[in-house]
Formats: sequence, C-alpha cells, structure tokens
Amino acid sequence: MSDFTMNNISHEGFTYKMNSGEKKGIRYMVCCQKFCKGSAKRLLKKQFRLVLVQRAVNETTRLRDIYDEESIRYVRAAEQYSWPLAEMSMRHARRKNVPALPPTLVALADNLEANVDRYTCC
Repeated sequence: MSDFTMNNISHEGFTYKMNSGEKKGIRYMVCCQKFCKGSAKRLLKKQFRLVLVQRAVNETTRLRDIYDEESIRYVRAAEQYSWPLAEMSMRHARRKNVPALPPTLVALADNLEANVDRYTCC
C-alpha cells in the first residue's frame, strides 16, 4: 500500500521525494535514503483521469457510476484523484462533446435531422 504526503510518497518500504517537478505529465521521484539510487515515475493518476474522461465522453452513464467503477480498477490512483476533481474534468469533457442548444425549435429540428446517426437511441 502506498502513502501520499505533500512531497513524499511511500511505496513498498521505500520513500520517494519529487525530483525537479513534472515533464509531459510524468512526475519523476528519487529515493529519500542516502546513497539509494532508486527512482520512480508517477503515472497512475494520469491514466485514471484519462480513462474517466474518455468514458464520460463516450458513454451516457452517470458520472459518479463511471468514477465508482474505475476506482475499483485503479484503487491507488483513486486515492489521489478524488471524486470532486474527477467530476469537474468529466463534466468539462462531456460538455465539450455536446452541441450548444439552438435558440428555436425549428433550429433544433434542423440540427436533429442533420445529425440523425449521432442522436439515435440504442
């Protein structure tokens, strides 16, 4: 089990500290013990977030249900990426995928007829 503090992460008996920030979404860490050459990368949270956002865009399932299902698969990442943070990202991704509401019913009908494949059920 891993423990997370503000700057240190303990995992399998070793304690790591952040090393020079973040590059391309990967946080690099080094061992805190003197003369230890151990290192680690922190990617779980990023992968967990990516899966949540993808499912939010592609599915119509409730966002909380998606989070609960994926948090079972990514237990450690779910500890670090809480529901309120995930909800914001998932809502934003889903909102970007939904078209703006037309100002009139005629415009809505035209939009639905133009995109029949996109708005069919089942």
